[in-house]
Amino acid sequence: MASTKSPLQWRVLMGGAAGVVGVGVIGAALAFPSVTAPAALPAPSSVSTPTTSTSGAAASTPAGTPSASTPAASPAPSASVIPLNQTSPSTVPSSTPPPAVAALAESAPTRVKIPSIGVDAGTVSLGLDGNELETPADPDVVGWFTGAHTPGAPGRAVLAGHLTWNGRHTVFARLPQLAVGAIVEVDREDGTTAKFEVTKVSTFPKDAFPTDEVYASTDDPSLVLITCGGEYSKTQHYYDSNVIAFASALD
Repeated sequence: MASTKSPLQWRVLMGGAAGVVGVGVIGAALAFPSVTAPAALPAPSSVSTPTTSTSGAAASTPAGTPSASTPAASPAPSASVIPLNQTSPSTVPSSTPPPAVAALAESAPTRVKIPSIGVDAGTVSLGLDGNELETPADPDVVGWFTGAHTPGAPGRAVLAGHLTWNGRHTVFARLPQLAVGAIVEVDREDGTTAKFEVTKVSTFPKDAFPTDEVYASTDDPSLVLITCGGEYSKTQHYYDSNVIAFASALD
C-alpha cells in the first residue's frame, strides 16, 4: 500500500489486516451540481424542388397554351431533392427526450438482492469516520453510504461490500462476474422496492478511482456497487483495484 493516499478513502479489515475496498475522493463528490439538458436538434431545412426551364420557340408560347401544330407537353413530375449532408425529415431524431423513470421518495435501503450472483443480504448505513468511509463490521451485509442518495430516489446511490474476509468469500465475492443486463433489487424502509438494470461493470486501479463518475450528479435514479478487485498482495493484505458496477433504474 502506498504511503500516501487520497482523502476520504474507504478501508476494510481483511484477515486482521487492512484492505482497501472503496478507494476514492468522496469529499469532492458530495456536491451535486445541476445537470444541463442537451440542446434540442434543429428542425430539418425546407425541401427544395427543381424547376424546369423551356428553350427555343417554346419560350414564345404562353404557358399552358398549345401551338397550332404541336400539343404542349405535360410537365414531368418533379422529385423532392434533399441536399447532401441533410437528413430526410422522416429520419430526423426527435428532440423530445425519452420519458424518465419515475423516481421514488428518499427511503433507506433494508435489503439488496442480485439473483444472478446469489446476493440476498441485509444492509447497514455507512457514514464517515474522520476522512474515511466507515466499513461494515459484518462482511455478509451490504453497506449504504448515507452521504449519497437512497436507492430509487433521484440521484446516485452507492452500495459497497466486502469481497473476502479471513480467506472466505463474502457478500460481493461474485460482483466481478456480474453481467450487463443483470437485475438488482433494493428493498426500502417504506415498503417499496427499487429495481435496477446493470449497464456497465469495470475494474479500476485504486489510484485511478473514477470519483466523478461514481458520485456524478444526475436527476435519474441510479445505483453504484463497489467491491475490491484486481491482484491481491499477501504481504500487504491489499487489493490493487476496485470492481465497480453501474446500474440504471427500471419502472
